[in-house]
Amino acid sequence: MHSFSHRRSFIEKCGILIGCVLIANNIAFIPSIGAIYYLIMMIVLLLMLYKSSKMRVSGGMIWLYITCIISIILNDVPTFFHPYMRFGSFFMMTALLSPFVVSVTFTRFRIQTFATIMGLLQYVIVGSILFRIIGLGYEKGYFQGITNHSMVLGPFATLSALFCIYQLLANHKNRKRKIFYFSLLACSLFCVLQAASRTAFIGCIVSIFIFLLIYYHRNFPKYVKLMISIGCVLVLTFPLWQQYLDKLLEKNRGASSELSMDSREAHWNQRIKEFKYSPIIGIGFASVNSNSQEGSTFSDDGKVETGSSWLCILSMTGLCGFAGMLILYISSFVKLWRLRYDTPLLSSFLIAVLCFWVLHMIAEGYIYAAGSVLFFCVWLLIGIVYGISRNKQFAYELQYKLHQ
Repeated sequence: MHSFSHRRSFIEKCGILIGCVLIANNIAFIPSIGAIYYLIMMIVLLLMLYKSSKMRVSGGMIWLYITCIISIILNDVPTFFHPYMRFGSFFMMTALLSPFVVSVTFTRFRIQTFATIMGLLQYVIVGSILFRIIGLGYEKGYFQGITNHSMVLGPFATLSALFCIYQLLANHKNRKRKIFYFSLLACSLFCVLQAASRTAFIGCIVSIFIFLLIYYHRNFPKYVKLMISIGCVLVLTFPLWQQYLDKLLEKNRGASSELSMDSREAHWNQRIKEFKYSPIIGIGFASVNSNSQEGSTFSDDGKVETGSSWLCILSMTGLCGFAGMLILYISSFVKLWRLRYDTPLLSSFLIAVLCFWVLHMIAEGYIYAAGSVLFFCVWLLIGIVYGISRNKQFAYELQYKLHQ
Protein backbone atom coordinates (compact mmCIF):
# COMPACT_ATOMS: atom_id res chain seq x y z
CA MET A 1 0.00 0.00 0.00
CA HIS A 2 1.40 3.39 -0.97
CA SER A 3 0.42 6.55 0.85
CA PHE A 4 1.00 10.06 -0.43
CA SER A 5 0.54 13.40 1.28
CA HIS A 6 -2.50 15.47 0.29
CA ARG A 7 -0.56 18.64 1.04
CA ARG A 8 0.82 20.23 -2.14
CA SER A 9 4.56 20.86 -2.13
CA PHE A 10 6.16 23.85 -3.88
CA ILE A 11 7.27 21.56 -6.72
CA GLU A 12 3.72 20.26 -7.22
CA LYS A 13 2.35 23.80 -7.21
CA CYS A 14 4.78 24.65 -10.00
CA GLY A 15 3.53 21.61 -11.93
CA ILE A 16 -0.08 22.73 -11.49
CA LEU A 17 0.83 26.25 -12.63
CA ILE A 18 2.58 25.04 -15.79
CA GLY A 19 -0.24 22.64 -16.63
CA CYS A 20 -2.80 25.43 -16.28
CA VAL A 21 -0.68 27.86 -18.34
CA LEU A 22 -0.30 25.31 -21.13
CA ILE A 23 -4.02 24.53 -21.42
CA ALA A 24 -5.16 28.14 -20.95
CA ASN A 25 -2.77 29.29 -23.68
CA ASN A 26 -4.60 27.01 -26.14
CA ILE A 27 -8.17 28.00 -25.31
CA ALA A 28 -9.85 30.15 -27.96
CA PHE A 29 -11.46 32.74 -25.69
CA ILE A 30 -8.40 33.21 -23.44
CA PRO A 31 -5.85 35.68 -24.86
CA SER A 32 -2.44 34.19 -25.64
CA ILE A 33 0.32 35.31 -23.28
CA GLY A 34 2.90 35.36 -26.10
CA ALA A 35 6.53 35.62 -25.02
CA ILE A 36 5.51 35.52 -21.34
CA TYR A 37 4.97 31.79 -21.91
CA TYR A 38 8.72 31.27 -22.37
CA LEU A 39 9.52 33.55 -19.42
CA ILE A 40 7.31 31.44 -17.12
CA MET A 41 8.93 28.23 -18.38
CA MET A 42 12.43 29.64 -17.87
CA ILE A 43 11.66 30.76 -14.30
CA VAL A 44 10.24 27.34 -13.41
CA LEU A 45 13.25 25.61 -15.01
CA LEU A 46 15.62 27.69 -12.88
CA LEU A 47 13.56 26.93 -9.76
CA MET A 48 13.65 23.20 -10.48
CA LEU A 49 17.43 23.33 -11.00
CA TYR A 50 17.81 25.24 -7.73
CA LYS A 51 15.66 22.70 -5.86
CA SER A 52 17.34 19.65 -7.41
CA SER A 53 20.13 17.53 -6.05
CA LYS A 54 21.78 14.35 -7.39
CA MET A 55 20.88 15.22 -10.97
CA ARG A 56 21.58 12.85 -13.84
CA VAL A 57 21.91 13.94 -17.45
CA SER A 58 20.66 11.99 -20.48
CA GLY A 59 23.33 11.05 -23.02
CA GLY A 60 20.64 10.76 -25.70
CA MET A 61 19.57 14.37 -25.20
CA ILE A 62 23.18 15.61 -25.22
CA TRP A 63 23.66 13.79 -28.54
CA LEU A 64 20.53 15.47 -29.93
CA TYR A 65 21.63 18.93 -28.75
CA ILE A 66 25.09 18.54 -30.27
CA THR A 67 23.55 17.33 -33.53
CA CYS A 68 21.23 20.36 -33.70
CA ILE A 69 24.10 22.79 -33.09
CA ILE A 70 26.36 21.10 -35.65
CA SER A 71 23.56 21.15 -38.22
CA ILE A 72 23.39 24.92 -37.85
CA ILE A 73 27.17 25.48 -37.87
CA LEU A 74 27.84 23.30 -40.93
CA ASN A 75 24.99 24.75 -42.98
CA ASP A 76 24.37 28.23 -44.33
CA VAL A 77 20.99 28.67 -42.66
CA PRO A 78 19.25 31.94 -43.69
CA THR A 79 19.23 34.38 -40.78
CA PHE A 80 15.47 34.99 -40.92
CA PHE A 81 14.96 31.42 -39.61
CA HIS A 82 16.73 32.52 -36.39
CA PRO A 83 18.19 29.02 -35.86
CA TYR A 84 20.24 29.83 -32.75
CA MET A 85 17.34 31.60 -31.04
CA ARG A 86 15.01 28.71 -31.87
CA PHE A 87 17.56 26.21 -30.61
CA GLY A 88 17.75 28.22 -27.38
CA SER A 89 13.97 27.88 -26.96
CA PHE A 90 14.19 24.19 -27.83
CA PHE A 91 16.97 23.64 -25.29
CA MET A 92 15.14 25.50 -22.51
CA MET A 93 11.84 23.68 -23.02
CA THR A 94 13.38 20.22 -23.36
CA ALA A 95 15.60 20.86 -20.32
CA LEU A 96 12.39 21.41 -18.35
CA LEU A 97 10.35 18.57 -19.87
CA SER A 98 12.60 15.92 -21.39
CA PRO A 99 14.96 13.48 -19.61
CA PHE A 100 17.91 15.82 -20.24
CA VAL A 101 17.86 16.39 -16.46
CA VAL A 102 16.54 13.58 -14.28
CA SER A 103 16.17 14.15 -10.55
CA VAL A 104 13.57 13.68 -7.82
CA THR A 105 12.54 17.33 -8.18
CA PHE A 106 12.15 17.25 -11.97
CA THR A 107 10.31 13.91 -11.90
CA ARG A 108 7.80 15.12 -9.30
CA PHE A 109 7.30 18.34 -11.25
CA ARG A 110 6.69 16.46 -14.51
CA ILE A 111 4.33 13.98 -12.84
CA GLN A 112 2.22 16.81 -11.41
CA THR A 113 2.24 18.70 -14.71
CA PHE A 114 1.05 15.61 -16.60
CA ALA A 115 -1.66 14.84 -14.02
CA THR A 116 -2.83 18.47 -14.17
CA ILE A 117 -3.05 18.42 -17.96
CA MET A 118 -4.99 15.15 -17.98
CA GLY A 119 -7.39 16.55 -15.40
CA LEU A 120 -7.92 19.82 -17.30
CA LEU A 121 -8.54 18.03 -20.60
CA GLN A 122 -11.79 16.73 -19.12
CA TYR A 123 -13.02 20.32 -18.82
CA VAL A 124 -11.79 21.09 -22.35
CA ILE A 125 -13.88 18.23 -23.76
CA VAL A 126 -16.97 19.10 -21.71
CA GLY A 127 -16.62 22.76 -22.70
CA SER A 128 -16.22 21.80 -26.35
CA ILE A 129 -19.38 19.69 -26.24
CA LEU A 130 -21.28 22.59 -24.68
CA PHE A 131 -20.00 24.82 -27.49
CA ARG A 132 -21.24 22.24 -30.00
CA ILE A 133 -24.68 22.15 -28.38
CA ILE A 134 -25.10 25.92 -28.68
CA GLY A 135 -23.72 25.93 -32.23
CA LEU A 136 -20.24 27.36 -31.57
CA GLY A 137 -16.74 25.95 -31.87
CA TYR A 138 -16.47 25.63 -35.64
CA GLU A 139 -13.70 27.36 -37.58
CA LYS A 140 -13.45 27.06 -41.38
CA GLY A 141 -16.01 24.26 -41.22
CA TYR A 142 -14.03 22.08 -38.78
CA PHE A 143 -14.75 21.64 -35.11
CA GLN A 144 -12.20 23.11 -32.70
CA GLY A 145 -14.45 23.23 -29.63
CA ILE A 146 -13.08 25.69 -27.09
CA THR A 147 -9.49 25.19 -28.29
CA ASN A 148 -7.74 27.55 -30.69
CA HIS A 149 -7.48 25.02 -33.55
CA SER A 150 -9.04 21.74 -34.67
CA MET A 151 -5.50 20.31 -34.97
CA VAL A 152 -5.16 20.86 -31.22
CA LEU A 153 -8.58 19.47 -30.33
CA GLY A 154 -7.90 16.15 -32.14
CA PRO A 155 -4.87 15.18 -29.99
CA PHE A 156 -6.49 16.63 -26.85
CA ALA A 157 -9.59 14.51 -27.43
CA THR A 158 -7.46 11.40 -28.06
CA LEU A 159 -5.56 11.91 -24.79
CA SER A 160 -8.89 12.37 -23.04
CA ALA A 161 -10.29 9.17 -24.60
CA LEU A 162 -7.26 7.14 -23.48
CA PHE A 163 -7.50 8.66 -20.01
CA CYS A 164 -11.20 7.72 -19.80
CA ILE A 165 -10.39 4.11 -20.69
CA TYR A 166 -7.65 4.18 -18.05
CA GLN A 167 -10.19 5.33 -15.45
CA LEU A 168 -12.80 2.77 -16.52
CA LEU A 169 -10.25 -0.05 -16.21
CA ALA A 170 -9.13 1.17 -12.79
CA ASN A 171 -12.13 -0.67 -11.26
CA HIS A 172 -13.59 2.28 -9.42
CA LYS A 173 -16.44 1.14 -7.20
CA ASN A 174 -18.16 4.49 -7.60
CA ARG A 175 -20.92 3.88 -10.17
CA LYS A 176 -21.38 7.60 -10.83
CA ARG A 177 -17.67 7.90 -11.61
CA LYS A 178 -17.89 5.07 -14.14
CA ILE A 179 -20.91 6.67 -15.81
CA PHE A 180 -19.06 10.00 -15.95
CA TYR A 181 -15.98 8.53 -17.64
CA PHE A 182 -18.03 6.45 -20.07
CA SER A 183 -19.95 9.59 -21.08
CA LEU A 184 -16.72 11.59 -21.33
CA LEU A 185 -15.23 8.84 -23.51
CA ALA A 186 -18.16 9.18 -25.92
CA CYS A 187 -17.73 12.97 -25.96
CA SER A 188 -13.97 12.63 -26.56
CA LEU A 189 -14.49 10.29 -29.51
CA PHE A 190 -17.09 12.68 -30.91
CA CYS A 191 -14.54 15.52 -30.73
CA VAL A 192 -11.93 13.37 -32.50
CA LEU A 193 -14.39 12.75 -35.35
CA GLN A 194 -15.54 16.35 -35.66
CA ALA A 195 -12.02 17.80 -35.46
CA ALA A 196 -11.53 16.06 -38.83
CA SER A 197 -7.86 15.29 -38.22
CA ARG A 198 -7.26 12.02 -40.05
CA THR A 199 -3.95 11.47 -38.27
CA ALA A 200 -5.54 12.04 -34.85
CA PHE A 201 -8.45 9.75 -35.75
CA ILE A 202 -6.22 6.88 -36.93
CA GLY A 203 -3.84 7.43 -34.01
CA CYS A 204 -6.77 7.39 -31.58
CA ILE A 205 -8.19 4.10 -32.87
CA VAL A 206 -4.80 2.37 -33.05
CA SER A 207 -3.67 3.57 -29.61
CA ILE A 208 -6.92 2.38 -28.00
CA PHE A 209 -6.43 -1.10 -29.50
CA ILE A 210 -2.80 -1.11 -28.32
CA PHE A 211 -3.85 0.02 -24.83
CA LEU A 212 -6.34 -2.83 -24.45
CA LEU A 213 -4.05 -5.41 -26.08
CA ILE A 214 -1.16 -4.68 -23.72
CA TYR A 215 -3.41 -4.50 -20.66
CA TYR A 216 -5.02 -7.86 -21.46
CA HIS A 217 -1.85 -9.51 -22.82
CA ARG A 218 -2.04 -12.19 -20.13
CA ASN A 219 -5.69 -12.87 -20.89
CA PHE A 220 -5.92 -12.80 -24.68
CA PRO A 221 -9.34 -14.56 -24.86
CA LYS A 222 -10.79 -11.72 -22.78
CA TYR A 223 -9.22 -9.20 -25.17
CA VAL A 224 -10.80 -10.97 -28.16
CA LYS A 225 -14.20 -11.00 -26.43
CA LEU A 226 -13.86 -7.31 -25.63
CA MET A 227 -12.95 -6.47 -29.24
CA ILE A 228 -15.92 -8.47 -30.52
CA SER A 229 -18.21 -6.71 -28.04
CA ILE A 230 -16.91 -3.27 -29.07
CA GLY A 231 -17.31 -4.20 -32.74
CA CYS A 232 -20.91 -5.32 -32.20
CA VAL A 233 -21.76 -2.13 -30.29
CA LEU A 234 -20.23 0.04 -33.03
CA VAL A 235 -22.14 -1.81 -35.77
CA LEU A 236 -25.46 -1.69 -33.92
CA THR A 237 -25.11 1.99 -33.04
CA PHE A 238 -23.72 3.02 -36.46
CA PRO A 239 -26.98 4.78 -37.51
CA LEU A 240 -26.66 6.98 -34.41
CA TRP A 241 -23.08 8.17 -34.95
CA GLN A 242 -22.78 7.86 -38.73
CA GLN A 243 -23.77 11.50 -39.20
CA TYR A 244 -20.78 12.63 -37.12
CA LEU A 245 -18.35 11.19 -39.67
CA ASP A 246 -19.30 14.02 -42.03
CA LYS A 247 -16.35 16.32 -41.30
CA LEU A 248 -13.80 13.52 -41.53
CA LEU A 249 -15.24 12.20 -44.81
CA GLU A 250 -15.52 15.73 -46.19
CA LYS A 251 -11.86 16.41 -45.49
CA ASN A 252 -10.83 13.07 -46.97
CA ARG A 253 -12.73 13.82 -50.19
CA GLY A 254 -11.06 17.23 -50.33
CA ALA A 255 -7.60 15.70 -49.92
CA SER A 256 -8.13 13.44 -52.90
CA SER A 257 -9.13 16.25 -55.22
CA GLU A 258 -6.63 17.74 -57.66
CA LEU A 259 -6.99 21.22 -56.18
CA SER A 260 -6.19 20.28 -52.61
CA MET A 261 -2.69 20.14 -51.10
CA ASP A 262 -4.07 19.16 -47.72
CA SER A 263 -2.56 15.70 -48.00
CA ARG A 264 0.83 17.26 -47.20
CA GLU A 265 2.33 15.33 -50.10
CA ALA A 266 4.29 18.39 -51.29
CA HIS A 267 5.74 18.93 -47.81
CA TRP A 268 6.73 15.28 -47.48
CA ASN A 269 8.39 15.21 -50.89
CA GLN A 270 10.34 18.37 -50.09
CA ARG A 271 11.53 17.02 -46.71
CA ILE A 272 12.75 13.86 -48.48
CA LYS A 273 14.64 15.99 -51.05
CA GLU A 274 16.26 17.98 -48.22
CA PHE A 275 17.25 14.77 -46.47
CA LYS A 276 18.81 13.37 -49.66
CA TYR A 277 20.74 16.63 -50.12
CA SER A 278 22.32 16.29 -46.64
CA PRO A 279 21.54 12.85 -45.17
CA ILE A 280 24.02 12.82 -42.29
CA ILE A 281 23.62 16.19 -40.56
CA GLY A 282 20.60 17.68 -42.35
CA ILE A 283 20.13 21.14 -43.86
CA GLY A 284 20.02 22.94 -40.51
CA PHE A 285 17.92 23.06 -37.35
CA ALA A 286 14.65 25.04 -37.63
CA SER A 287 15.01 25.59 -41.38
CA VAL A 288 13.66 24.42 -44.73
CA ASN A 289 14.87 24.97 -48.29
CA SER A 290 13.83 28.59 -48.84
CA ASN A 291 14.37 28.32 -52.60
CA SER A 292 11.84 25.56 -53.14
CA GLN A 293 8.62 26.48 -54.95
CA GLU A 294 6.53 23.80 -53.23
CA GLY A 295 6.64 22.10 -49.86
CA SER A 296 8.64 24.81 -48.06
CA THR A 297 6.11 26.85 -46.14
CA PHE A 298 7.57 29.54 -43.89
CA SER A 299 6.66 32.98 -42.58
CA ASP A 300 8.65 36.22 -42.62
CA ASP A 301 9.67 35.70 -38.99
CA GLY A 302 11.07 32.22 -39.73
CA LYS A 303 8.28 29.92 -38.58
CA VAL A 304 8.14 26.80 -40.73
CA GLU A 305 5.52 24.19 -41.62
CA THR A 306 7.19 20.85 -42.28
CA GLY A 307 4.21 18.50 -42.60
CA SER A 308 5.81 15.69 -40.57
CA SER A 309 7.85 15.53 -37.38
CA TRP A 310 9.74 12.40 -38.43
CA LEU A 311 10.64 13.82 -41.85
CA CYS A 312 11.41 17.15 -40.17
CA ILE A 313 14.01 15.43 -37.97
CA LEU A 314 15.57 13.77 -41.02
CA SER A 315 15.61 16.92 -43.15
CA MET A 316 16.84 19.35 -40.47
CA THR A 317 19.25 17.16 -38.50
CA GLY A 318 19.75 14.13 -40.75
CA LEU A 319 20.41 10.57 -39.65
CA CYS A 320 22.32 11.83 -36.61
CA GLY A 321 19.25 13.61 -35.23
CA PHE A 322 16.95 10.77 -36.26
CA ALA A 323 19.14 8.25 -34.43
CA GLY A 324 18.95 10.36 -31.27
CA MET A 325 15.15 10.59 -31.39
CA LEU A 326 14.79 6.89 -32.23
CA ILE A 327 16.92 5.93 -29.22
CA LEU A 328 14.78 8.11 -26.93
CA TYR A 329 11.53 6.56 -28.23
CA ILE A 330 12.71 2.95 -28.21
CA SER A 331 14.22 3.40 -24.77
CA SER A 332 10.94 4.91 -23.50
CA PHE A 333 8.95 1.97 -24.85
CA VAL A 334 11.36 -0.57 -23.27
CA LYS A 335 11.22 1.22 -19.91
CA LEU A 336 7.41 1.23 -19.94
CA TRP A 337 7.29 -2.42 -21.03
CA ARG A 338 9.40 -3.37 -18.00
CA LEU A 339 7.01 -1.49 -15.71
CA ARG A 340 3.98 -3.50 -16.84
CA TYR A 341 4.53 -6.10 -14.09
CA ASP A 342 4.44 -3.52 -11.28
CA THR A 343 1.88 -1.06 -12.68
CA PRO A 344 0.17 -2.86 -15.61
CA LEU A 345 -2.61 -0.32 -16.11
CA LEU A 346 -0.35 2.74 -15.95
CA SER A 347 2.23 1.11 -18.21
CA SER A 348 -0.43 0.17 -20.79
CA PHE A 349 -1.85 3.70 -20.70
CA LEU A 350 1.51 5.42 -21.19
CA ILE A 351 2.57 3.01 -23.96
CA ALA A 352 -0.72 3.79 -25.75
CA VAL A 353 -0.07 7.54 -25.43
CA LEU A 354 3.50 7.05 -26.68
CA CYS A 355 2.22 5.07 -29.69
CA PHE A 356 -0.31 7.78 -30.45
CA TRP A 357 2.42 10.42 -30.64
CA VAL A 358 4.57 8.16 -32.85
CA LEU A 359 1.69 7.92 -35.33
CA HIS A 360 0.55 11.54 -35.02
CA MET A 361 4.06 12.82 -35.71
CA ILE A 362 3.94 11.25 -39.17
CA ALA A 363 1.71 14.05 -40.47
CA GLU A 364 2.30 16.93 -38.02
CA GLY A 365 5.63 18.73 -37.72
CA TYR A 366 6.00 19.99 -34.15
CA ILE A 367 8.83 17.95 -32.60
CA TYR A 368 11.34 20.84 -32.85
CA ALA A 369 8.72 23.63 -32.39
CA ALA A 370 9.26 24.72 -28.78
CA GLY A 371 6.13 26.88 -28.64
CA SER A 372 3.74 24.11 -29.68
CA VAL A 373 1.44 22.50 -27.12
CA LEU A 374 1.94 19.17 -28.91
CA PHE A 375 5.72 19.56 -28.58
CA PHE A 376 5.17 20.10 -24.86
CA CYS A 377 3.07 16.94 -24.47
CA VAL A 378 5.49 14.68 -26.37
CA TRP A 379 8.62 15.76 -24.50
CA LEU A 380 6.82 15.76 -21.14
CA LEU A 381 5.79 12.13 -21.70
CA ILE A 382 9.36 11.05 -22.51
CA GLY A 383 10.64 12.94 -19.46
CA ILE A 384 8.09 11.20 -17.21
CA VAL A 385 8.95 7.76 -18.56
CA TYR A 386 12.63 8.19 -17.74
CA GLY A 387 11.78 9.49 -14.26
CA ILE A 388 9.33 6.78 -13.17
CA SER A 389 11.49 3.99 -14.61
CA ARG A 390 14.38 4.93 -12.32
CA ASN A 391 12.24 4.63 -9.19
CA LYS A 392 9.02 2.59 -9.12
CA GLN A 393 7.77 4.76 -6.26
CA PHE A 394 7.30 7.55 -8.79
CA ALA A 395 5.18 5.23 -10.95
CA TYR A 396 2.92 4.62 -7.95
CA GLU A 397 2.86 8.37 -7.28
CA LEU A 398 1.77 9.13 -10.85
CA GLN A 399 -0.88 6.41 -10.63
CA TYR A 400 -2.17 7.92 -7.39
CA LYS A 401 -2.40 11.41 -8.89
CA LEU A 402 -4.24 10.17 -11.98
CA HIS A 403 -6.77 8.35 -9.77
CA GLN A 404 -7.57 11.48 -7.73
